[in-house]
Amino acid sequence: MVPRFVIFAFVISFAAELVAKPLPGVGRTFGYVPDTASAIRAAVAVWEPLYGKRQIASDRPYRVTLRDGIWHVTGSLPPLTPGGVAEADIRRHDGKVLRIMHGM
Repeated sequence: MVPRFVIFAFVISFAAELVAKPLPGVGRTFGYVPDTASAIRAAVAVWEPLYGKRQIASDRPYRVTLRDGIWHVTGSLPPLTPGGVAEADIRRHDGKVLRIMHGM
């Protein structure tokens, strides 16, 4: 007979794995991302399935910075407009999506 604590540990580890799954698109790779236009295309490709084309289009213009080999792509809002914008971090050398979020 299997001790209860072993079964309990298995159930907890399985549940933790389900909860810890990253957003769809995180971990996806696009190959080398050489410039801002490529970074924007990669970010939009992972944002649209999550947040919708209309929402992502409303976040234009996109702002892009490159810091330590990571493209940081964010949407923008008019001044004094409440709400949040989409954000993505994409590694330059292989295009791996490291982080996606929609901030407030």
